[in-house]
Amino acid sequence: MGEMHSLLKRQLSRYFSDSFSIPAEWQRFIDAVNNAYREFDIDRSMLERSLELSSQELLQANSEMRAVIQLFPDVFFWLDTDGTIIDFKAGGTADFFLTPSHLVGKRIQSMPQGNVGDKFQQAIYQVQETKSLVSMEYSLVIRGQERFYEARLLPLLEKRIFVIVRNINDRKQAEEALRKAHSELEMRVKERTVELARANEKLQIEIVDRKRAEEELARLYKQTKSLNLLLEEKVKGRTRQLEAVKEAAVLASQVKSDFLASMSHELRTPLNAIIGFSQLLQKQYFGDLNEKQAEYVSNILESGKHLFSLINDVLDLSKIEAGKMELELASVKTKELLENSLVMIKEKALAHGISLAIHTVGDLEDLETMVDERRLKQVMYNLLSNATQFTPDGGAITVESAREEKELIISVSDTGIGIAPEEQEKIFEEFYQTSRGVKDKTSGTGLGLSLTRRIVEMHGGRIWVESDGLGKGSRFVFTLPV
Repeated sequence: MGEMHSLLKRQLSRYFSDSFSIPAEWQRFIDAVNNAYREFDIDRSMLERSLELSSQELLQANSEMRAVIQLFPDVFFWLDTDGTIIDFKAGGTADFFLTPSHLVGKRIQSMPQGNVGDKFQQAIYQVQETKSLVSMEYSLVIRGQERFYEARLLPLLEKRIFVIVRNINDRKQAEEALRKAHSELEMRVKERTVELARANEKLQIEIVDRKRAEEELARLYKQTKSLNLLLEEKVKGRTRQLEAVKEAAVLASQVKSDFLASMSHELRTPLNAIIGFSQLLQKQYFGDLNEKQAEYVSNILESGKHLFSLINDVLDLSKIEAGKMELELASVKTKELLENSLVMIKEKALAHGISLAIHTVGDLEDLETMVDERRLKQVMYNLLSNATQFTPDGGAITVESAREEKELIISVSDTGIGIAPEEQEKIFEEFYQTSRGVKDKTSGTGLGLSLTRRIVEMHGGRIWVESDGLGKGSRFVFTLPV
């Protein structure tokens, strides 16, 4: 361009001989041409500099792109429109089965396995038709293991196609696991649905049964309410009857008490006279008696004493039943009381050759208990009298006492006829008398043991009998609180 500018200037100088004779319009033309050449030179320098910089940037970008590609686990293809592989790049961890030297220059449709080539051919055709991104999936068997891949084809300028291939095994495994989980969930949902349906059916049955039960309960409640009203009326009527009976019983008890008190006075007065005169006759203060008369007087005296004892026992039981007997508690030395009790039957025992003994276990010499002394002597007399009554001549009677924790245990043992097991509870009943006895000994009233149990219980104690059977003796035991 500079050479053309110089040539034009020389020709114009020859034509116009010097610059002063050049017309003004030509001069303006020459100046414009000069300015154009100067600007062209500047633009050309700038263009050359820009091209130089663009080439360097392109090389730098290409280097960076290669470095970035190494970071991706993907395979990159550049194809032409017939599917020929123009270039091939693979990341450092790319999972593929061929090297670039085996791929470049070959058609991707010639993939060696199955219908993979056909899939790529169809995808290339679709990219050319739509001019947009197309995705496809395929699988390859590599070293005996099936692997899954996803290919994305993107149209480029100059009739080229850019392809990215990525290993999607993990995604497929995740999808398979998700599918199995979904199938399992569906199965569980179906099973649960069946269970819920059964439960609902059962619940409906239970609701129906419950409704029936509620109806039955309401009916029973109504019936029960009616029965309760009827029962209340009967209870009220029965209560009135019981109150009337109670009043009659109280009145009868009062009448009985009054009668017994009256009879006691009416019977004891002549009975005391009978016993007193019998004793005088027996001692023969008014003359001698023959053998027959002495026997009759002895019988009268024994019968009088028996009747007197019976009257006393009946009166005591009546007082206890009426709640009129009160204990006169006092501090009593236990050992002295037991020794004095033996004195009451000593004469009778000696008459029949029965030995008497007392044994005290532990230190009971000075032990004192709060008891009604007269009533406790009555208990001991009844037990000792029974022992002498049912012990054959030459037998033995033993009184024992011992303390266990907060109880005083007293027993009366004999070597008598014993008590059958079926009679061991009955003997404490009123007026009960055993069918067995000892010859030549007077039978009791049948009230002694009953009265004895009542007195022991009034003291807060217990009484029972122990016997191994007939002919083996018996042992009566009672307790008193200490």
